[in-house]
Amino acid sequence: DTSGDRNSTSVNRSFTVIEVETDCLSMCIIDDCRDADVPLLELTLGSLLLRQDLAQQLGSASCSLNSDYYNRFLSGWEPFLEPWLCSVHWERSQELLKIHLISEETLNVNITSTLVELFNSVKETWTQDYYNPKESTRCDVAANLKTLGSPPGYRRRSPFVPFALRNDTGSRLWYTTITTSNNRFLDGMEGQSMETERFHWVSVDPGETVPFSFEERGKMRHRYTHKVIIHQLGVRVEGWQPIDPVTVDRVGVYFRLASPDYTSAHSELPQARVVLEVTLEGSARKLVTVRSALQLCNQLVDTVEVKLDNTHIYSGNPMHLTVNPGTILSVPLAYALGQVWVRPLDRSQMPTHYHAFCSRPITWQHVTRPHRAVEELRQCHSNRGLNYKFSVVIRRENYPVDRPPPLAPPLSSVWLQPAHTITLLNSLTLVNLLPYELNYSIKNMVSGRVRAGQEAAIHQVDQDHQIELNIGLENYPGVGTLTIPPLPTPFTHKLRLHDQARRRLQVTASVVAQQGTGLKVSVSAPFWLVNKTGLPLVFRQEGVATETAGQYEEHEVARMVAPLLFSFVEQDASPMVVARVGSRVHPEGTSQWCQHFRLQPGVQVRRLRVTLW
Repeated sequence: DTSGDRNSTSVNRSFTVIEVETDCLSMCIIDDCRDADVPLLELTLGSLLLRQDLAQQLGSASCSLNSDYYNRFLSGWEPFLEPWLCSVHWERSQELLKIHLISEETLNVNITSTLVELFNSVKETWTQDYYNPKESTRCDVAANLKTLGSPPGYRRRSPFVPFALRNDTGSRLWYTTITTSNNRFLDGMEGQSMETERFHWVSVDPGETVPFSFEERGKMRHRYTHKVIIHQLGVRVEGWQPIDPVTVDRVGVYFRLASPDYTSAHSELPQARVVLEVTLEGSARKLVTVRSALQLCNQLVDTVEVKLDNTHIYSGNPMHLTVNPGTILSVPLAYALGQVWVRPLDRSQMPTHYHAFCSRPITWQHVTRPHRAVEELRQCHSNRGLNYKFSVVIRRENYPVDRPPPLAPPLSSVWLQPAHTITLLNSLTLVNLLPYELNYSIKNMVSGRVRAGQEAAIHQVDQDHQIELNIGLENYPGVGTLTIPPLPTPFTHKLRLHDQARRRLQVTASVVAQQGTGLKVSVSAPFWLVNKTGLPLVFRQEGVATETAGQYEEHEVARMVAPLLFSFVEQDASPMVVARVGSRVHPEGTSQWCQHFRLQPGVQVRRLRVTLW
């Protein structure tokens, strides 16, 4: 039908120009390569006016261009491209496309260290996700892949929840989220106003971690995304009144003083310092840990049992907790003012072997200056064998100095708020930096072995008295004795060992004894000689008649696998080393010592000769 074709042609050519006009057009790029979908970059075209002429193949656009990136540490947007007013004209002629960019303003680009770190981090994660797609999706969607209807290789979206709260107070708590557009607390936020019905309180059990967010789900309109919004958290711990809101946008440690709730069953509780520690977890999630201001760090090799007793403040039973090696315990808020008692749990096997709690409680009230650390000694008596001794380092963190209330002198320190970290250290730590197993002994006390590269904790010594530590190695019958004076300062001592041929080897014992770090002894050798030639080699110091200690008949036959400990035993001789091939390689000849070489960084080449008869 000719008329139908004409009408169709007329409809197709009813418009020749396309125009788009909008106040704002934005595009957001997200990063979903790890545990959640995190905003990455946002490109915004403001006051956009776009015109495209389909007939003449030309067009133009004008807008205000700007871009922002998401700062994961601050949980907010920061500018990358400042607003830049520009216009673009393009024209297509045959196979060429001409583009003209016009602007009378300066293009301002913000390059910060945070942006560079973000770029490097995203580049690394995206590269790993591209080259190892199976590994990248295995952890993220291991459970979701089992969902009915999910095809192989499908990645289920994980919504980004920017905040999580962990309850380490030892008591039940409630929290509420508060959003404000200024850096001041909301009107009427303090005191009883926090308990009004306009706030929705969410309960969190002790030891529980719950995610939370400040906004409802769904995309906010762009004109509000970059508004200065402050996220605050209100917390109420069982037995205390609600604390003043705390801003949780930035990583850091914050605290508030909580007054006791006299209307509750825990009306005897004193005032407490509630700490909110904001850390970055995973890709960009802020973890808000609510705890007390008193922490106990167990750096011992044994699991310890901690007894918290605050019966001198109010009625109640002592609390017993277990702290594993290398972990940190946040003392429950209700026992933060109590006395702390410690004993080793792994070494107490009732009723055959028993360690009592330390003879004196661990107190922190006498450490009042910020950043000051005090080291004290404690011991736990045993019904069998030697007592268990350890060091206690009490360090006050950088909290404001408390002023004691006008009470009687015996009670003047009771109501001081804790702001301390208590660290349990081994009485003596022996570190073996040698490639061989090390033997040690202390007269009339203890003996044992330390594997290569390992360390041993010795709990039978007393730092207030002189310590004689004997060190020995396999194939070295003699021992070297290290004498550590009471309350020593850092020093280094040379230990002389002799092998079965009475050849000397010097090893270095470094004693580190600083306030707040405990007593540590590290045993090392000046040099390791590692033979990777495949030939049996024998070494000695130039100018010395005998070979280096630790070399025997088997070294003349085959290559030594383990490193050879080497030291310059003769100070008057040359600080050089010479080497030769083992005598059993060519029994009919004589191995010659090579030209000397230095034990310094770099590459040196030496020729080994054997004279044949």
